[in-house]
Amino acid sequence: MLLFDLTSCQPEGNTVNHGGKEYAEAVFSEMMRRGVHLSGVYNSREYLNPEFADYCKNHGELIDINEYPLQEIINSNKYKSFYSAIPYGYHSINFGTTTFIGNLHGLRNVEAFTDEYEYLYSLTLKQKLFAFAKRFKIIRRHYIKKYLTQTEQIINKPSFICITGSVHSKYFLKSKFTTIDSNKIAVFYDPLNIRKVDNDNNNQYGKYYLIVSSNRWVKNSYRGIMALDELISAGLITCKVIVTGFVNGLSYYKKIKNKNSFIFKDYVTSEELSVLYKNAYSLIFLSLSEGFGYPPLEAISRNVPVICSPLTSIYEIYQAGVLYCNPFSIDDIKTKILMMEDDNIHRQYIDQGHVRAQEIIRCQNEDLPKLVDYILSF
Repeated sequence: MLLFDLTSCQPEGNTVNHGGKEYAEAVFSEMMRRGVHLSGVYNSREYLNPEFADYCKNHGELIDINEYPLQEIINSNKYKSFYSAIPYGYHSINFGTTTFIGNLHGLRNVEAFTDEYEYLYSLTLKQKLFAFAKRFKIIRRHYIKKYLTQTEQIINKPSFICITGSVHSKYFLKSKFTTIDSNKIAVFYDPLNIRKVDNDNNNQYGKYYLIVSSNRWVKNSYRGIMALDELISAGLITCKVIVTGFVNGLSYYKKIKNKNSFIFKDYVTSEELSVLYKNAYSLIFLSLSEGFGYPPLEAISRNVPVICSPLTSIYEIYQAGVLYCNPFSIDDIKTKILMMEDDNIHRQYIDQGHVRAQEIIRCQNEDLPKLVDYILSF
């Protein structure tokens, strides 16, 4: 029987919704649709979709990782395979004869270890000091080596089966772990269910740019916010800016001059986020590292054009469907925003985005059943 890592379907720290969670939920939902017999391990201290919990109880068992550590569960030899959409924390587990199937979405802590503005996302003095310390080469080398060592411990497990969501991630893994057989890294497009809601035309904000996941420095929202703020100050654009994922206390808030033009939201429900995507003038997505990158797809599938970073896997996935910028340059971000203000260019990227969204969704729909077949084949 398969043991499914349901902790991947639960909140991660202060982040309620994240890409790994979306991925794991899509895989589990496909398994439910098929009626697969499986058990799930979860964290009782965090929210879990009740439907997922009930399914495990009816088709296997639901195990609380706080009562039974994963190593103890694996040692019981009750499970032929263990699947995790976020396997990075299992480097120290001895899986023995249990096949360990995991999604290595990328090596974000290597590709984007820090950024000069990371400290602006810190909520405590300790976090701020650590952000500064990460700029020193000796600290950077220490933590990157530690992270690579832990990931290598996963890859080198005799029973490990590696899945990833982009060709970029596959070959970046190969570049860092030269002994890994790249032919044994399976690539499937990350699955995502684009939500439709009844009131998606209920726009109470007028024209607005959308920025998501603003509490995570790797998403690079600060530079987008500064670019918009400077353009508003110069009288070059007139609009609102909706920023989601915002946490009170983030230092960059103090740097915004036109606060009345910004609407900051903490956690928003999936339904509310769907409405925000649908009615945005444009999404600004400046992420410094992605294994796939869901937000641009959420936007272009709703005919909302995107100003986007081209880094890591993003260009591979979105190709000509978005308008790229240098995510480290506020000046270039401003330039691309002004380009997006041009009606003809705005329409061009609506059209190009729509075409690319259909291509991505087709690949996702084709790959999800193949992905589940692959997991269940072990």
